[in-house]
Order: sequence, then structure tokens, then C-alpha cells
Amino acid sequence: MKLIFLLFVISPSLWAYIPPTRMILQRLSENSGTGSYEIIKEVKFSNPEAPTIKETWKIENERTFKVTVEVLNSNPIQKLQYLYTGGQRYTQNGTKREISKMPVEQAERLFHFRSLENLAAYLTNLQVLTSAIGNLDLSRLNRTQGVVNYGLGKKSDPDSETKFPYLWIEQDRFVIRKLRFESDVELTADSFQTQPKGLYHPEEINVKWKEKSARIKTLSVSLKKWPADTFQLQNLENSQSFLQRLNPDQTTTEFYSRFR
Repeated sequence: MKLIFLLFVISPSLWAYIPPTRMILQRLSENSGTGSYEIIKEVKFSNPEAPTIKETWKIENERTFKVTVEVLNSNPIQKLQYLYTGGQRYTQNGTKREISKMPVEQAERLFHFRSLENLAAYLTNLQVLTSAIGNLDLSRLNRTQGVVNYGLGKKSDPDSETKFPYLWIEQDRFVIRKLRFESDVELTADSFQTQPKGLYHPEEINVKWKEKSARIKTLSVSLKKWPADTFQLQNLENSQSFLQRLNPDQTTTEFYSRFR
């Protein structure tokens, strides 16, 4: 009897109810909003020589969105624009249109999945889940960033240098607090705020890779009604030579090639 009491006091998480993974992901997708949003962000890098960046995001959903990137205090103004649609990323480099797959580590898309099926497929692609929708993996309780989270993914051996992909979803609010990619890149999100039409969006996102990092601060979120041609390829702004002009250690170049 005493043993049962001690177990209850010491390890209450053993008795906590953990909902099915499908339900956790459904709640997560419901917190991604239902409107069209303009989100303005500021990006600062750990490298002191890197410029401060302003980003203007036009978000339709996890499949269709656009970002315009500006180097602050630059003369002339340096801009980069990416359009994401149909699983591809497009940019205009002079007269040449460049097309590539949407980066697996694209760090903004993660907060805008409105479809349970698309979210589960994405997490399966990241190897956080081992199977999409049909037989979702069981979650477990973890603690990170001072809160209790549902953890999804293969548990890593703390004594091993190899870390498996893993996702932390806050237990109380069903928002993403941390994601570790297969590459060992880590994304953390803090200070979630309630925005129009059911969007819960972090005020701060941090991306760490190797010895580099980027701190992304949300400046504003607003509802927008986009013109019909907003996400058309012919409206891409010219981004020629943007990446070539940036800081010499390539922190900014790598960030915008890899995480945007």
C-alpha cells in the first residue's frame, strides 16, 4: 500500500491520461487558424556580422504561402522572395525562374498545418512518425522549456551522440514547443499568442544548427484578403544577387537556402 502511494506521489505522470496521437495532431492542426494571414517577423543571427532581416509572410495554408525578405538598413534595398506552392519553392533570379522542392526543414510551415492528414504525412516524412494516419505512433509525456509536453518520435539514448527526430507538443495548449530534425537541427517556439480565427502563433522561434543560430521574433499578425493573383508565379519579385551580397561566413545564406 505504501509503495503504491509513493509511486503515485513521485511519478504522477505514470497515471496521467495520454490521448491518442490522432487526437493530439487534430488539436494541433485546429490551432493553425482558418484565415489568410500576413505575419511580419524580424530575424537576427548569432553571428554579429550578419544583417538584421525583416520578413513579410503571406499565408494561405501549409501548401500555399509566400515570404518577402528584406535586409534592414541596406542601400540599395536587398530583397528575396520565395513562393511556396504544390510542394515546390520558386524564386525569380533575373530572367531565370528557379524551382526546387520545398525544404524539409522549412521552419515556418510547421505552424500552419490545417489538415490532420497533411500534418501526419509531413511528420512521417521527417521520421517523427513511422506511419501516416492509419496506425499513428503512441505518444509519451516529456518536459521541456518548463512545461509538460506530449512527445512523438523514437526516444534517444541520452548517452549516445545520435539523436532521433522528435516532436514536443505542449500538453495544455496543443502547440509545438520543440522539434528536432534528423539532421540534429533544433527548432524551439515560445510565448504563443492567440491570433484571429483560431491561430496560436509563437512570439519567438529559435533555430539552431551546428554552431549557428537564428532568433525569429513575430512583430505582427493580421488577417488579409489576398488578390486572386497573389500566389501566381508571374508576380514573383526579382531576387537576383540577394544571397551573394550577404555576410561572409554564410550564416544568412545557409539559413535562407535551408530553412526558408
